[in-house]
Amino acid sequence: MKGPNKTPLKEWTVAALALTVSLAFSAQDVTEARLQQACASLQRAPFAAADLQTLLDASRHATNSPALRSRAMAAYSLTLLMQGNTNAFGHALQILRATYPQTAPLITVSREDGYATCDACAGSGVQMALCPACMGSGKCKPCAGTGKKDSAACPACKGRGDCAMCAGKQKIETACPTCKGTRQVFKPSAKIRDNYNTLLTNIVSICQENARYSEQFHLASLEADNAKRIVLFQNLLQEFPHRTDLGPALKLMRQAVNVHETQEALQRKQLAREQSERELEALRKLRDSDDLNGAIATLATYLKGHPNTPALGELQALLDELTAARDRKLLTKKILYGVLSLFGVLFILTCLRPFLFKKKPDHFGPLPGMDKLDKSKYTDPLSLTSQESKARVKTKTVEITPSEE
Repeated sequence: MKGPNKTPLKEWTVAALALTVSLAFSAQDVTEARLQQACASLQRAPFAAADLQTLLDASRHATNSPALRSRAMAAYSLTLLMQGNTNAFGHALQILRATYPQTAPLITVSREDGYATCDACAGSGVQMALCPACMGSGKCKPCAGTGKKDSAACPACKGRGDCAMCAGKQKIETACPTCKGTRQVFKPSAKIRDNYNTLLTNIVSICQENARYSEQFHLASLEADNAKRIVLFQNLLQEFPHRTDLGPALKLMRQAVNVHETQEALQRKQLAREQSERELEALRKLRDSDDLNGAIATLATYLKGHPNTPALGELQALLDELTAARDRKLLTKKILYGVLSLFGVLFILTCLRPFLFKKKPDHFGPLPGMDKLDKSKYTDPLSLTSQESKARVKTKTVEITPSEE
């Protein structure tokens, strides 16, 4: 059903063409701060011309985000409906749906929401009015209700005497002057204004969010402390997870994380080197340890757990040195224990000897068989002179010729 205030075809064509051209060409750049100010103003005065122009420019400028452009276009389209330009509204709605097919419907009203039932005719489209021909008398005016004129039947009422227009009813049905017979009058419903205000509120919210996001992104980008930068970007991504322009923030955060991980890796290596030096220094001090077994066990455990340590040769030499020292110490102990054991055994034997071996009594007298020897054949060596001893050696005899004196 078309409204009573339908724009003529020529006017509708011009309006549609103007809207299409305005959306096709670039517009004046509109900052989000200016757009936010215009939307706040339009909520108070929906048809402010300067603010509507700002809304239109924002809807067609490529530098604005799609969310802002689509909502600005939808809000501007609703102003056409609220002004009664339903045809231009329908055309703008088609452009909006074609430009943003993936966007959820932003306009939740239709042209029918701009009209209401005519109260003057109660939606019938007609009203009862006095008959203009008889002025409410119900009588035929040419014959004054007699039905005759010039002694013949009145040609206007055909001899009936009633008004030919109202048939004697005094009133006739005419198109309702308020709705012009369409049964409806232009009266934008509260739904249109609510939809319009919701779009303006959304635009303001998006502009405010963009401002907060831009400020936080700027602060995070300028942060020199890498750890603090990561925290700022994490907070940014947690606060705005729904945004579609998080690519730069994600890239900078990954770079910061990589730098942080590299620094931590270098720090871990440095700590590992320092720890290794401390452990190596402590192991070197085992050379002077009194507990050789404990020192050897400590070295062996460390070498088993760190087979690729740079000081492997040094520690292995130290282990061999301690092992050799232990072995020497053990050998010395064994020798000492052996000597002590030997002295102990000798002492015991000395103590037990009187009981184990009985001493034979001394025997003084000639040896057995001496009594049978011929003593004349033997000479007492003590009685020989030097010359006799020499002669005895030369002759190799035991007999000695006595020398003559």
